[in-house]
Amino acid sequence: MYSFQVTGSGRGLGRSIAQSLAKEGAKVICVDINEKNNHETAQLIKDEGGLAAAYTVNVAKVEQVMELAKTIEIEHGPVDILVNNAALVMGMTVAEWDPAEIIASYNVNVLSLYWMVMAFLPSMRKRNDGHIVAISSISALAPTICLSIYGATKAAVSSRSYNLNSYCT
Repeated sequence: MYSFQVTGSGRGLGRSIAQSLAKEGAKVICVDINEKNNHETAQLIKDEGGLAAAYTVNVAKVEQVMELAKTIEIEHGPVDILVNNAALVMGMTVAEWDPAEIIASYNVNVLSLYWMVMAFLPSMRKRNDGHIVAISSISALAPTICLSIYGATKAAVSSRSYNLNSYCT
């Protein structure tokens, strides 16, 4: 049985990914900043007969991500497949840009992927086994006026993924 870790699993695409993986027989480790929603996702999986655990973590905080990796290794063993899905989507035009929201978007949508790789890739390399998935968006390639920050962060996700693939193969 493979162990999947899904970030942003508290709702939306992350919840759907977590539930779909569980239906295929995976053990799912749900990670989200929203404790209530994340525990709900894990419970939905369990109610359907699946295996799931929920961890409340701010993936934008490197210290929390590093601690999460240690905790999961102890409590569940190694993560086989890491699904980086957590994201902030803030629709705003250039005239509405807020520096705090821009920083938050980059912290969650981009930097958290670096923290996750730093935390989980060493175990995968040591085992010579594992996969890292990063959810990007068509917004990375086809920008829209109100999603310029989101699109830019997702372009960074795509670029980082290409670079990581080159490093790991």
